[in-house]
Amino acid sequence: MVMNLPPPHSMGVLNNVVMIGNDLNRKKASEFIQMALAFPDLSFHIVGGNDINGQTVSDYLRKVKATNVIYHGMLDHTQLSALLEQMDLMFFPSRSEGFPKVMLETACAGIPTLCYDDYGAQEWISSGKNGFVVSTFEEAQAVIQDLIDNPEQLHELSKNAIELGKRFDWKVLVKDWEMEIERIAE
Repeated sequence: MVMNLPPPHSMGVLNNVVMIGNDLNRKKASEFIQMALAFPDLSFHIVGGNDINGQTVSDYLRKVKATNVIYHGMLDHTQLSALLEQMDLMFFPSRSEGFPKVMLETACAGIPTLCYDDYGAQEWISSGKNGFVVSTFEEAQAVIQDLIDNPEQLHELSKNAIELGKRFDWKVLVKDWEMEIERIAE
């Protein structure tokens, strides 16, 4: 994990929402696009695979008239880092995950995550502090609307997301594991 952390997003205005994933069907990209349709004044960005419900992403976007969704395809680390500099929030609509590495990658970029509670994300995300963990699509919509209505929240969320990313830095984790192994060995 890269630990050259950027400063938190300082503009404090929600403009760009991102989703990153290879299996866009399992990651619920169609729900991400549904969210985009609910907020036509925001830009929504998809990075990853190229299939939604048996169609290319571009065809699907045309079909549902999602003109505020930009499909970036697969990006290498340099391209993704450059894109993340422009993002304000990651909406991760997947409901079947383990520990999504992408949440930590975006946190390290100062981008808080909005996700569902189906797989224990509340164990590492403090909802309302360094991201958001919700139960329903409607709750996710309410979070986005609140960020639009109260833009000052975004800067603090960004700072706290960076701190979340630091907690999972390999150097920190290895040190924690070493201490635990030494404790057990005693």
